[in-house]
Amino acid sequence: MTSACRLRAHCNFTGCRMQYRLISFQEAARSAVTVVGLPDSGFFLEHEDPVKQYRSGLQWQFQRFNNTASMAKGCIDAYISSGEQWKCMFAQHALPFVQTPVFLLQPRYDSWQARENLHSKDPRRLVSWGANLTNLVQSNFLEQNPQHAAFLDSCSHHCGDWGTLQTPEGVSQPEAFTAWYANISEERPVLQQTWMQAAQYPCLGCCSVSTSTWAFRNNGRMWGVVVGLLVAATVATVLLVSISGNILSRRPVSSKIYGQLPSWMPSWFSPAILGDDENEIMLKAMN
Repeated sequence: MTSACRLRAHCNFTGCRMQYRLISFQEAARSAVTVVGLPDSGFFLEHEDPVKQYRSGLQWQFQRFNNTASMAKGCIDAYISSGEQWKCMFAQHALPFVQTPVFLLQPRYDSWQARENLHSKDPRRLVSWGANLTNLVQSNFLEQNPQHAAFLDSCSHHCGDWGTLQTPEGVSQPEAFTAWYANISEERPVLQQTWMQAAQYPCLGCCSVSTSTWAFRNNGRMWGVVVGLLVAATVATVLLVSISGNILSRRPVSSKIYGQLPSWMPSWFSPAILGDDENEIMLKAMN
């Protein structure tokens, strides 16, 4: 067993870059320290949307600011002959060269990538995106090093919710990480590499309570359904109150204020003005 541990954890794109830097941490620490990585939501796919132009933006950044030194050397060497060293900005190309043990936390339907990279809310495109991401995590990450592991969830979110996301078997992220790290720290073979929620998008049940609220708010179609249901419930409540009052009173409708009532409105229901203030208008049953 090694004498100490160094855990590097981060979220978002810097989490992706953190993976590249793990190599230098491991080399500096030598054998005295166990170095592991815990990136959250950093597995960004190489994709070019005509509006967002995410891939072009990172390619420009790499060339403009000469990011070579911050990339994994093995990745740079692999792409130097083709002049595509910028590809090392993307985890799917860089991770095959990271040998430091890494436990990847990654939403399959990353809300940030859906907005800024894929640039779509279409469930069919998101399901395809999630399947592609899952396959790349398997081939370009897990299969490259038997010490790597990943927790893939199907919640539409980006970063966070440590301890609240669980597999269908009830295993949380901290529990999965602890089981994985116990083997790494004791220099034993990793018994399990993947913990995953396999449900397709959208899956509100895959999220924690707080994340479900955030994900639901950011899904326009679902939010529209909720607003529609709330409006319908409000109208139904007003109508029921009106029905109750007028059935008991048996009073006729007065339409002198607004003229002819719409054909869909019951004859016992009418608008009225309360008091002298013409701006104080409401719908109520005639008493």
